[in-house]
Amino acid sequence: MKNTHLFLLVVISFFFTEIYAQDASLEQTLYFNQYSEVDASYTTDALTIKKLVATPFINLSGYVETTDFVDPIFYRTQSKKQWSNWMTFKQFTDGITPERTTFDGEPLTELTDQIQFKTYTKQVQPLICRLYFPGHSKEDNPKVAAPNTANCACEQPNICFRDCWCPAENCRPDPTPVSNTVTHIIVHHSAGQTNSDDFKAVLRSYWDTHVNTRRWDDIGYNWLVDGNGVIYEGRGKGRLGAHFSCMNENTTGVCVIGNYETVNPTKAALNSLKDIIAWEACDGAIEVDAIGYHIYSQLDLEHLSGHRDGGRSPIACSTTVCPGDSLYKELPALRVEIASLPCMSGVVEDSTMTTSTIELRSDYEVSIQPNPTKGAIALFINTPNSGTVRWSISDILGNRKVAGETTINNGENHFPLDLVDATNGIYILTVEIGNSQIQKKILKVE
Repeated sequence: MKNTHLFLLVVISFFFTEIYAQDASLEQTLYFNQYSEVDASYTTDALTIKKLVATPFINLSGYVETTDFVDPIFYRTQSKKQWSNWMTFKQFTDGITPERTTFDGEPLTELTDQIQFKTYTKQVQPLICRLYFPGHSKEDNPKVAAPNTANCACEQPNICFRDCWCPAENCRPDPTPVSNTVTHIIVHHSAGQTNSDDFKAVLRSYWDTHVNTRRWDDIGYNWLVDGNGVIYEGRGKGRLGAHFSCMNENTTGVCVIGNYETVNPTKAALNSLKDIIAWEACDGAIEVDAIGYHIYSQLDLEHLSGHRDGGRSPIACSTTVCPGDSLYKELPALRVEIASLPCMSGVVEDSTMTTSTIELRSDYEVSIQPNPTKGAIALFINTPNSGTVRWSISDILGNRKVAGETTINNGENHFPLDLVDATNGIYILTVEIGNSQIQKKILKVE
């Protein structure tokens, strides 16, 4: 980075989603160049924060319009004429932020009246600082039910959908969502924003940071859960998210609001986390207590995993401790509890069913290649005996799509199967030889 005179442009953008008043916004551009001989730092002028709307907190984020910005940035705030210590403006590294480097600060109180930034290296890039006022939320019923859209026995939990947490309808959803078939469920924690119990306002602040600072299409997570056990819609069901270290395909992301590196999640949060995972898993015929190959991370991955599990992938764009040690240690028990729910009993009749591994049953081996598939697949059977093999492919509701039988010889046999005309989703292959039977999942994708 070329060293020149410090010239930081700070654009302050106030975006409001006040429920009781008309939205208001203010943009102010300041030019400054201050050098401190005391600590050899370069600082901005102190920026006065104008109060236009009542709010439980002020969300602080920012960005620099370059992808190779590496210098640390610090900030301090003033409240009641008292300056805080300098704090790190944390650079976001858990995903891709197109054409910019982004930063997150701690939420500010409504009493904060000034903010100032500094670096220790001369800069040429302008810093865009965003202050977002989510406004107070209405005290209405936070849990909203909706018609069950899943094809399974697990009951849809109550969910606070977007019109519940953003009734002003200015937290727009992605206008061009990408559909996504889920094979793996990924658990997260938000890490930040734990000092407000107005969780709808928290959701609105996440939306602003993800969309307006990080330049994503929508909130990165599909679902979120607060400490009271309320479930919130993020991107929602069946939509590709932005949460799993740039390997998001075939995953859904569930975030528990809070930092669980050392603090334990509440019982209410864990119960709701179990409910939303069971609903998703039941609908997608996902064995939450099994391991399956995730093609986009190139990992054999627990079907119910933590964000950190993706860090061992050779193609992950980041590593992380998410969802924190205290929440991560709950995942083994969650897998067992969800798999044992009565509504999950029809999801998997055979615990050997996976999406990519060879399983041994009786005296023969069965595998499918490729899996996931776009339609054309090969069925491989290795057996020491000759005989007749019967096979069928059904959807997760048991509706048979194709079936047939053929004669096989001892050794390795293979023959083609066709799902080209089938819709995307999960199918069950059943193979029978004599009195033996084995089942496999097939994932049909575009």
